[in-house]
Amino acid sequence: FVARSFGDFELTVGRQTVVWGEANMLTTVDVINPRDQREPGIGELETLRLAVLGTRLGYFKKQHRVEAMVVHELNLGLMPAPFSEFSPLKALLASDPAAAALLNDKVLRLGEVDEPLHPRNWGGFLRWVYKGSGIDLGLYGAWLPDRQGVLNLDAATIIGFQSANEIRLPMEHPRYFMVGHSGAIPRGSWTFRWEVLGELDKSYNTGSFDQAQLLSSISCRPVNGMPSPCTPEEAAFPLGVQKTHFITGMLGAAWQGPDDVTVMVEGSRGVFTERPEGL
Repeated sequence: FVARSFGDFELTVGRQTVVWGEANMLTTVDVINPRDQREPGIGELETLRLAVLGTRLGYFKKQHRVEAMVVHELNLGLMPAPFSEFSPLKALLASDPAAAALLNDKVLRLGEVDEPLHPRNWGGFLRWVYKGSGIDLGLYGAWLPDRQGVLNLDAATIIGFQSANEIRLPMEHPRYFMVGHSGAIPRGSWTFRWEVLGELDKSYNTGSFDQAQLLSSISCRPVNGMPSPCTPEEAAFPLGVQKTHFITGMLGAAWQGPDDVTVMVEGSRGVFTERPEGL
């Protein structure tokens, strides 16, 4: 990257790692950089963040910092192989026999983005940070594509998986808004930290790979403009997408002891404002 200062302003262009929030382990608001998640929970967070191409403008005044950033690529990070020990797909296959039967003995392709540098895949980020005497505070906002994404499937595509040896799961990465807040307060040998994140109108997959319902929805499709002979329940496609809000909080404490000993504890919890049916 290259950076240039203009008085209280600084412009940075190139591949960057920009850390948001106060958490050491269970960060909620640190959303700019993708992660290397091939071995989750093993590596240090500093080595797991992957740099992204971006343009960042910062304004610095005394204890205040205001930054606006545009990330010019959609990088999904590095994920475990679909059927490896750390893959989240293993839980799906264990809980959904229909999905297991459909995907068994297949080569799956995940984590591919068409035209990752296209403007439709860009994200915008804004933050204010105050580093004062005895307290740190931060406010965050972003409009960004969802790295996790949702499956965009219809019945015909899923049935076509049965005869395919290699499957590329069709993913969409719809944009959503996020707002966040963080803070930290030192008290003697202790430091207390907190973060709150709100993900607004984020998309989630719902439903199942129920084979009977998939076949029913195919047979119920209208032909030559004729109305479907099926009831809405028979014609319903069992996989769908719902949007809802998700709120995540983090509380942490760190104790600085003698001989450079530090003990930290952090806890995080997320809740839906309205949990999607059949998540």
